[in-house]
Amino acid sequence: MFEIELKFQIPQEKQDALIKAFQRKNDRSLHLQAKYYDTPSFILSEHSISLRQRLENDQWVQTLKLPTEQKLKRAEFEHVLATDETELDLEGYLKNKQIDKSIQTLLEQNKSLLEIQFQTDIERRLSVFHFQNSQIEVSYDQGQIFTQDDRLTLHELEFELKQGTVQDLISFILPRVKRYGLWLDVRSKAQQGFQLAQSIQDNPVEFQTSLQLNAKDTAEIALKKIFNHCLNHLLPNSTAIASGNFNSKHVHQARVAIRRLRSAIKTFSGWSLHIDPTWQTQLTELFRQLGSTRDLDVIREELLPQLEAVGAPKFKLPESETTDTQKLT
Repeated sequence: MFEIELKFQIPQEKQDALIKAFQRKNDRSLHLQAKYYDTPSFILSEHSISLRQRLENDQWVQTLKLPTEQKLKRAEFEHVLATDETELDLEGYLKNKQIDKSIQTLLEQNKSLLEIQFQTDIERRLSVFHFQNSQIEVSYDQGQIFTQDDRLTLHELEFELKQGTVQDLISFILPRVKRYGLWLDVRSKAQQGFQLAQSIQDNPVEFQTSLQLNAKDTAEIALKKIFNHCLNHLLPNSTAIASGNFNSKHVHQARVAIRRLRSAIKTFSGWSLHIDPTWQTQLTELFRQLGSTRDLDVIREELLPQLEAVGAPKFKLPESETTDTQKLT
């Protein structure tokens, strides 16, 4: 099955208010403990594959998550383990015709090398909302990701579309983004965990890749592929910027992705009736704000070190006055 979900990070000063909001709802709690598997060389992570076993209260469930063409949509295959034993069971995946043969081959070739790389311990508050014609599950996760040597604290809010339309999902989320200052995070717990396990401190920079279109696609489908391709370029870099752990390359690539989106909207707007005219204005404003940040970053990272190397006095650059971090997230 496929899951459509959006995950947000919660500013520290808003966490208590969010907990109180959940306490007023008919929510339920789950204690989730999970073990994530990969090879010592992290070959599953390299292919954006997540393989985990999670204890949901008193039941172990094994889940394989696979990437799709859309950044916010993943293929998910899970089954309840038959016993209390938590040995990996890959047979169901190797026989499943919905799983690409290349992924099955990858699992088959590396199954003897798979071992626990990190674990999670999460307290989840979960509520289901009926909004318009849709059903949306909201999860508030508090806990940690940990390895033998390190750990990372989590405070995340996740919205999953269980039934209905993506438009309803977005309409439901937007007021809460404004109320609690949430920022979109396209990193899964698996991605964060694998970074922690490999001691990777910096968020990776996402670069543009080639886009393949099919001559048989309708104009509407082709346009969706173009937009999705641009978002796959933009969202990982915007996540890095919103997290505060970014450099000038993240900003530059985010601006490149925004420029591509603006060009696509301008050039192909006649192909679809579903393009909102306000998108172009909003993207232009984001591009402008990131431009101010980009200019200062280039001076800070490239020009100042050269000046200091030849004896120029050190000085601190002012922060950009035009960058509104709330708008950027």
